[in-house]
Amino acid sequence: MSKRLFHSLAAACLALALFPPFPTAAQPLPQDPPPSPEVGSFVPGELVVGFDPALPPAESHHQANALAENVGAQVAAVTMGAALMSFDEQMDVLALADRLSQQPGVRFAEPNYIYALPADVESQPIEEMSAVPFRTPEGEQLRSVETLKSLRTLVRKGGRTLAVPTYPNDSSSYVLWGHWLIGAALTWPDQKVSPMVCVVDTGVDVNHPELKGRALNGYDYVNDDKIANDDNGHGTHVAGIISARTNNQQGVWGLSNGKVLAVKVLGSQGFGTSFNIAQGITYCANSPARIINLSLGGSPSSLQFNALNYAINTKGKLVVAAAGNSSTSLTANAYPAAYAKDAVLGGGLLSVGAARQNAVTVDVNGDDAVNPSAESFTRCAANFSNYGSWVEIVAPGESIYSTLPTSYPFYRSTFNGLDSYADTISGTSMAAPYVSAVAARVWGTAAFSTP
Repeated sequence: MSKRLFHSLAAACLALALFPPFPTAAQPLPQDPPPSPEVGSFVPGELVVGFDPALPPAESHHQANALAENVGAQVAAVTMGAALMSFDEQMDVLALADRLSQQPGVRFAEPNYIYALPADVESQPIEEMSAVPFRTPEGEQLRSVETLKSLRTLVRKGGRTLAVPTYPNDSSSYVLWGHWLIGAALTWPDQKVSPMVCVVDTGVDVNHPELKGRALNGYDYVNDDKIANDDNGHGTHVAGIISARTNNQQGVWGLSNGKVLAVKVLGSQGFGTSFNIAQGITYCANSPARIINLSLGGSPSSLQFNALNYAINTKGKLVVAAAGNSSTSLTANAYPAAYAKDAVLGGGLLSVGAARQNAVTVDVNGDDAVNPSAESFTRCAANFSNYGSWVEIVAPGESIYSTLPTSYPFYRSTFNGLDSYADTISGTSMAAPYVSAVAARVWGTAAFSTP
């Protein structure tokens, strides 16, 4: 993350001090997490200029260098026919963007917007389930956990028929309420490997016991290297929902049995730039992953839209994006999820809201007395979830238990009090990987295995 990004965050937060990236032993740690950036916040002294995305990289570099020379800037990086230009931090970014957008061959010019993880939401205590509504494939309704644990699925392996437990034996299966809500326990005996999911986030602890061999390093665009370590914790939590190991008598279990590709675009405090995120989306588009998970948000960006268009319409990827945790239908700071209704993307992007864990009671008839049998509603959206016609699907997102880094210290352990290994986090960030993982499962079945 560049110094300019830190400067812009400080300005956006009314001069509240920001802090060096965590963790390094020699540097003091912040006392409080920084607030989210305001809508439209951008990195001072940086501008993204778009040319023809079909241009070869060498030609894009040539055009960018020629343009940069005219305005006294330097070309910091080039991706997807667009250049990140660096110039004096005191220059008027918006005025320069307007000026450059009028130049021949320039498709767009925009600030390098600051993106962030959705606002944190306090998780509620999860009660261990002793009785769970559950239906077998034959339609029989079971409520006893002991009965569920005795279920077996017949599978053929090595010419023999084996009775495999249908109920996962992971120690926290009782508290994975979202898994129960969608009936995920029936899927794990299916051994057909699901397609890879590319997680564009804060990185992933690929050596976590639940993720080792399941999570792979892609690229780190914050530190510009190939080790996408998660010094925040968010990305590892997302990855665990998707692909944590199943039926290993410990921890949590993921909804997909495929791999996760980690691409880091956000720093330890959960902030990144539209340019880095577009790079991350493009990396995923060119990878073997079939699904891209984006549990982050910010302002609309032409560069990011072009990257999404490339991933969806050129590379055939499904993009799943968190709708945000601001309890609003407004879209100003909810991109890329807010692009879900864009006709150009053709339904290739799903915007995901969060479902609450517990039922909601409503005095429907106004008699000041709630009838639980008639006025209790389940599968409702969480009160923090964004909503509106642009939010296309709702998935479990309140008090979701999943993996957190074990290989190194991470920001959410220090400032949010979360446990190493696994803990609960709430948000549409958790709902999005539910959808990504289920999509991977669906595509992993024989009926949907053809691209």
